[in-house]
Amino acid sequence: MNNKLNRIRILFNDQELPYLMKDSNIPVGGACVRTHIFCKGLISSGQKVGVLTWKGAKNYVNRKTDVELVETYDLNKGFRKLRWIYYRIPCIYNKIYLYKPDLIICKSTGVLLLIFGIISKLLKIKLVYMVTNDIFIDNRINMRLNKFDSLANRIGLYLVDSVFCQNDYQFSIVSKKLPKKYIFKITNPYLGHGLNMRVSPSRRYIAWVGIFQKQKNMSALLRIVKRNKKYQFCIAGSETSILDANTKNILKKLRSCDNVKFVGYLKRKKVLEFLSKAIVLLNTSDYEGFSNTFLEAFSVGTPIVSLNVNPDNIITKNNLGCIVEEESVGEKIDFFRNHYEKDKMEKKIRTYLRDQHGYKDLSLRLIEKLKNILYKSKHGSIE
Repeated sequence: MNNKLNRIRILFNDQELPYLMKDSNIPVGGACVRTHIFCKGLISSGQKVGVLTWKGAKNYVNRKTDVELVETYDLNKGFRKLRWIYYRIPCIYNKIYLYKPDLIICKSTGVLLLIFGIISKLLKIKLVYMVTNDIFIDNRINMRLNKFDSLANRIGLYLVDSVFCQNDYQFSIVSKKLPKKYIFKITNPYLGHGLNMRVSPSRRYIAWVGIFQKQKNMSALLRIVKRNKKYQFCIAGSETSILDANTKNILKKLRSCDNVKFVGYLKRKKVLEFLSKAIVLLNTSDYEGFSNTFLEAFSVGTPIVSLNVNPDNIITKNNLGCIVEEESVGEKIDFFRNHYEKDKMEKKIRTYLRDQHGYKDLSLRLIEKLKNILYKSKHGSIE
């Protein structure tokens, strides 16, 4: 273990991070963005931070980075059905052993969580499971994983030393499921991009941003589009590698609507410009953990209209938009377009983001929690 209380060695796992660091056209999830921002915050406070990823990632990114990429296995090497046993797991084990972290922060579920759990016990390294979606800690995970992965996930959760939640719902569920674990909650951080950006005086369309998949409830989006033909809907995003039949059919119907424009997958630098010209950001998801797109919208003063997602009630509690039934979306768009003080609203939303989601402050909170795990050996739930 690192003997310096003021500097700890932290190792994350994230296969998507190189794509985000390169700002490529390959879509990455919000969990990857969250990992990257926390890495930057931890590094800025003097911690040693690495990220386990795939072999060749450094050459792929092709520039000097503040986050250390720890390369493991070649994605294309090995016999498909056996490579985890004889090639990938030994690679991961050896890289963790050589890096000698004080803690591992793992966002994976299923078999991968179990693998990290076993390796951490063998190497006597503390393991923190970072929850990335509400369904990964309640019974809905069984809809996403097969029986073997579900069993592996349950065992993996019992092997972790701590669980890192991002909202009150996750904290409540995990506290009941794993009462003897060290459980804590820290909301998602934001780097601050866009906070000083001049926004468009004339907001023209309804923005929708996301990866096209079942949980985004694009059926509801289609119904809203058809019900509100006087508004232009601009959809930013791309398909997942495995697209379910219903979502594929909905996308086809959306593309045939006269008031819909698909703008494609936007790189991180273009997202803020896109959101700054929107009347509102519309969220139709059935569930999420904490949408980083919300924070991007807040940075340019854009309110949220959401059907279901409202982590810790931040939207309603802080007047950052509204939670509505599908049938009422149109009247709320009318309100945000015509009947509120835009400048005042933009200032309020940006102030909330600056005060509540600053990445350096939240990273210092994370360091405090990690040091509790390492040096105080506390048990039970702490918020």
